[in-house]
Formats: sequence, C-alpha cells, structure tokens
Amino acid sequence: MPKSYEAFFSYASENKEFADRMVDSLKFNGMSIWYAPLELQPGDNLLISLERGMNFSDCGILLISREYLTKNWTGFEIDNLITQYIEDGKKIIPIWLNVTKEDIKKTRPSLANIVALDANDNFDKIIGQIVKVLSKNAKTILLTPSYEDPTHKFLTKTGEMHINNDDGKATTLWEFLIYAKDDEYPVYVNGALYQKQDFLFYASQCMSSFKDEILHFINKEDYDKIWEMCVDNGLDPSIY
Repeated sequence: MPKSYEAFFSYASENKEFADRMVDSLKFNGMSIWYAPLELQPGDNLLISLERGMNFSDCGILLISREYLTKNWTGFEIDNLITQYIEDGKKIIPIWLNVTKEDIKKTRPSLANIVALDANDNFDKIIGQIVKVLSKNAKTILLTPSYEDPTHKFLTKTGEMHINNDDGKATTLWEFLIYAKDDEYPVYVNGALYQKQDFLFYASQCMSSFKDEILHFINKEDYDKIWEMCVDNGLDPSIY
C-alpha cells in the first residue's frame, strides 16, 4: 500500500522558494508532506504520481499566487482536491500569496469561500496553525529523535547500512573505513554525498567515547589504524 501523508502540497514553480521553506518547516514539526521535488523520481508517471499523492494525503495545502491560478497542472490539482473536499470531506488549507479574494473569485470561485491563511503573516504563526490542523489539534506531537535516524546511527555509533541495495553486504562506518578503497568514494547516504574525509570527521568524534562498542565490529589493530587516519587528516579523536 502506498505511503500516506498528512498533506499534499500544491504550488506553482515560480513560488518554489517559499514552498520549500514551508515544507521544510512542516517536516521539522513532524508532518509528513507529499511535495513534488521530494517525492517524484526520474521515470515516474507525473499524472499517476500526483493522483496517488492527493489520494493518500489527509489534507491539501494550496499555495495560491497569481501564477498558481493560471497553470494547467495546478488547475488539475485544484480540481482533484476540490472534488475530494466536496465528496469525501478532505480538508483544504489555502495560503494566499500576494492575492486577494477577488483575484481568486475571477478564476477559482470554489476556493474563495474556504478560510485561508495569508502568506504575509508571521511565518511561524502560519506553520503553527497548519500543524494544529494536520495534527488534529493534538496537545503533544512526538517526533523521532535524530539519534534514532539510521543515517545518524551509522555516522555516529555502530549503526549498519547495506551497500548498494537491500541485499547488499551490511557495513558499519568503521568497517567501511577499513575495507573500502578510495575509488569507492564518494558515498551516497539517504540523499547526501560523503567523502572519506567526512567519514573520518564523524569517526574522530566517536572513537574515544564508544571504543568498546566499535571493537565489536573491528579489531584493536583496525581501531588504531582508523585513529591514525583521523590524526593524519587533522582530526585527532583525543580532543573530543
């Protein structure tokens, strides 16, 4: 079954900078957002992907600007979300970006009567109002802490990751530093690229504090070798 989301974020490409900021803030507050730049992959069928995103989202967030009101793709998203709003009771949160109610009435009268937020209001206040709706007015929101994130575990302690695919060999940061060749860098980890120097930086911060845990994966000789590698790269683990 496809992943579900708290909200589908609809916007025009001209407003991407503001949209990026909003989505980042909503995700920081624990909300799962379908947002095209994060969800679409090369080769995806755009129409099917958009429909799936809308169908499996509890709410539609519409960043409405003059550009937004004139585009075919955003028109497609509006039509689908309005249909779900009418037939299924799906929530819609319009955010007016430098437009007025009269501007919206001219092209999309169905949107003009939905209570909206003004993008020119205090940004944190806007995010707080949206989070309140998406969390169903919950008094408390629990977030997964960064230390439970697989990437964080891999880079800072003894978390394992598979090489290249789910069936690939599992490795820790320490094993990779010992056995990987220089031509196996850079390494792609959950959306970010890391050079060997980056891995050594994270290693240097952990070696003193987690020595016993690290020695479950590599022997003392290899531990000392990584220590020397860190020192040689100006990252003395003893200072942490």
